[in-house]
Amino acid sequence: MINDYHDISLNSVARVAGRIRRFIADHALKPGDKLPTHDVLSRRLGIGLRRLREGLGVLEQHGVIQRNRKAGTKVARPSLEALAEPLAWTLENMDYTYADLVKARAGLENAAAAQAARERTARDILVLFDALEQMQELQRRRRPDDAAEEAFHTGILQATHNPVYLIFGKLIQTQLRQSREKHGNTPVTGDPDRLAREHRGILQAIESRKPELAGQRVYQHLIRQLEHPPKRPAGKR
Repeated sequence: MINDYHDISLNSVARVAGRIRRFIADHALKPGDKLPTHDVLSRRLGIGLRRLREGLGVLEQHGVIQRNRKAGTKVARPSLEALAEPLAWTLENMDYTYADLVKARAGLENAAAAQAARERTARDILVLFDALEQMQELQRRRRPDDAAEEAFHTGILQATHNPVYLIFGKLIQTQLRQSREKHGNTPVTGDPDRLAREHRGILQAIESRKPELAGQRVYQHLIRQLEHPPKRPAGKR
């Protein structure tokens, strides 16, 4: 088993981090489980202590592990924030566009809204209704807020009762928001009355348990963002 870890050339910190991840997976370590001491792990993986610490540092930044001088190194409990950082880093190094993110979100939430219409509970409808009221109040005041709309769409993801939809949907939402913030973009607004009608229509389809209609309405609502993409301020590329 030990020799299995010695078949990869350690020419980057990323490879070291990957080898440690493999060790965690091979030993079925769960959140809260302790890793061996640095000395033991260094010997078992065939990695020098300096390189090992660098690899552990990367995994700590990605939320895979938690390090504490007294308690040692433990496998961390996963969080959305921790997942978002490596995704953002990956996307930043790929040739993607704002339209790519919007289309990905629309496709995923199309399926999620259909699933929500099948699985939703009365509590899910209340959550969506509360988010809709908050969003409409802000729109009436001409104070559009990304967070208010995200809350409504997060309610759709939660209503699926499928954690995979929730994780990937929120990751895309987060990346869209961070992309706008990074480049000084403003949120996509549009006609408040139309937006209110679209959100009410989505909620009604989910409440009425009409999967195809719910999916279609969410997709059409989100893909319309491409008609008026956020603009970057002068001087931004």
